[in-house]
Amino acid sequence: LALINAWTLIAGGKADEAAHFLDSAGKTADTSGKIEAMQTLIASQRNQPGMCIRYGLQAMEKLQDVDVSWRCLVLMTLTDAYSAVGRIAEAHQAHKDLHSAVSESNDRILRLIVDIRSAEISRHQGNLKQTVRMCRQTTDDARRDGLFELDVIGWLLGISGEVQAELNN
Repeated sequence: LALINAWTLIAGGKADEAAHFLDSAGKTADTSGKIEAMQTLIASQRNQPGMCIRYGLQAMEKLQDVDVSWRCLVLMTLTDAYSAVGRIAEAHQAHKDLHSAVSESNDRILRLIVDIRSAEISRHQGNLKQTVRMCRQTTDDARRDGLFELDVIGWLLGISGEVQAELNN
């Protein structure tokens, strides 16, 4: 229950309150890396990439192959944290590991989110034509998988629209 409460608070941007619930969860149950995973999110929300990396590595060590969804969450956050501190090779490896984990999971929604995040990264790197191709492929995949009605598609369409506008200038 403490993990669920902490998750809700993190999603609502209340990192300090979430940390309180995580302290409670750590004392009451074996959470096999989930507390560290959530601490990774809190550190990310607080814009503390060093702490994010520390907790993320702890989480990955404890999660191992137990829960692919939690590992994917941590790897997404680690990718951003490594990038934020200029550790590009490690960011690339975390992103590569993320794609492997998503493939292992067979979770279509998680794959959609990771594909959108990859398109966003490509866009920030200035690879506009590649980003257009990625957005088209992700859109086609979402339609095929019956996921085009999800709210997260707005994120994809926003990236695609920005890139199209930039290419047309």
